[in-house]
Amino acid sequence: MDTTVERFVPEGLVLRTSDNADGNPVELHADRVFVLIGFLPDQDLYRRIGIELHPETGVPTLDPDTFETNVPGVHMVGSITRGFALSDVFIENGRFDGEKVFGGGR
Repeated sequence: MDTTVERFVPEGLVLRTSDNADGNPVELHADRVFVLIGFLPDQDLYRRIGIELHPETGVPTLDPDTFETNVPGVHMVGSITRGFALSDVFIENGRFDGEKVFGGGR
């Protein structure tokens, strides 16, 4: 529980946790990292990593075919792709977003 993401690295992410006895950050290797941010996304996070957001709608700059943002290798799916209109995405119309990122194979 008492863990925060310090930074993302090409191999995964670096965590700061009270569970680590020496207090040093822990590097966690991962092929993919999913940032699940809850109901109201922190758009400052997007800006800090360089994602362009429309100033009035909050909609991120995305490739509509792959959901990749203007930051190479960073994809967004689900309600966060709609900016401030989060309620435009439901299970019925957002559940296929991942297929655009990872492919349609089942």
